[in-house]
Amino acid sequence: MASFTILEDFLRERIREVLLKIASGPRSFDELPEKLQEACTVGASNAILKKYRRPSFSRAEKIMFVQKGARLIASTLEPTYEISDCSLLANTSNVSAAELSKALNTLGVFDPWKHIERLCKRVGVGVPSIKALYTAALHRRHVAAHVPASNVNLPELEAFSYTAIAIAIAVDCLLLQSRDRLTLASTDELKPPFACASSCLLRFLDQQPDKKWKEKIESGKRSTRVYATEEDALNTAVARAKRRTEILIVRDASKRPMHWHA
Repeated sequence: MASFTILEDFLRERIREVLLKIASGPRSFDELPEKLQEACTVGASNAILKKYRRPSFSRAEKIMFVQKGARLIASTLEPTYEISDCSLLANTSNVSAAELSKALNTLGVFDPWKHIERLCKRVGVGVPSIKALYTAALHRRHVAAHVPASNVNLPELEAFSYTAIAIAIAVDCLLLQSRDRLTLASTDELKPPFACASSCLLRFLDQQPDKKWKEKIESGKRSTRVYATEEDALNTAVARAKRRTEILIVRDASKRPMHWHA
């Protein structure tokens, strides 16, 4: 289940990047939503203590780990502060659907899986329940890692690889909105929600049966432009999408997502 592991790593890294951006933004710590403040203090301390008990840590490593975590938490009292990596998605070794939902909710995304599912459908992965697929993939990954005799269904693995990309795109869209709202220089009080599926603007770059590439905005009925190669298409489409604050989704000839540019 390499695709699920890659997805988990992406989710953790992207949320870490968002937290770093928030800490370096114009908002003081006490201006952040209370739920986020709690995650960066109480939540971080709980996660640090849980990780402290790992048998792989030496005594010296445990001391250094706790010292670093305590310093980051204490910094939230200062005008210039840092946020611990242990604030979100750090309490468990696996990122469950519930843990991801909690992290996104803390960052101002209400009912996260509803918005993830809507975005996945827009991207090209329209299945009944993205959350159920995610949970099933987590279970399969756990079984494959701990049960040597387990059977791996290759078509299921291939199908989930596209679902994993769609979930990553959806979460990225929502996190970018939250990041921008939480780092906006303003005297207004921050009141969530900060992100929703309907606010995400999408542009597509689709491979054609003749190997050419067609660029189109999501709401457009006709192609904006046709390119001979993917490289030529990306050189133009990425810049166009950035100017219009759109997410560029690159899809194969079956309109399944392959990668994206935010």
